[in-house]
Amino acid sequence: MDHKLVYSPSTSSELFITYSDSDHGGNPDNGRSTGGYVVKIGTGAVSWSSKLQSLVAPSTTEAEHISAVEAGKEILWMRQLMEELSYA
Repeated sequence: MDHKLVYSPSTSSELFITYSDSDHGGNPDNGRSTGGYVVKIGTGAVSWSSKLQSLVAPSTTEAEHISAVEAGKEILWMRQLMEELSYA
């Protein structure tokens, strides 16, 4: 009840600020990694995801790459939405 999302201007000139991350083989049952991302507009998070990746990544680099690609797909979708709303 005491937590909230606060939307305020950002010092960045970018429309979206996005972070992604993953662990490598973090699931002890099947060796799959958990990947996630958060997309921010201004200072508020507007989209986020955290889920088990669909395949076993052979390296930390590949697990990170999979998370970054998922974040990139979300940014493309968000950009198209903003264009449709005549914002971007």
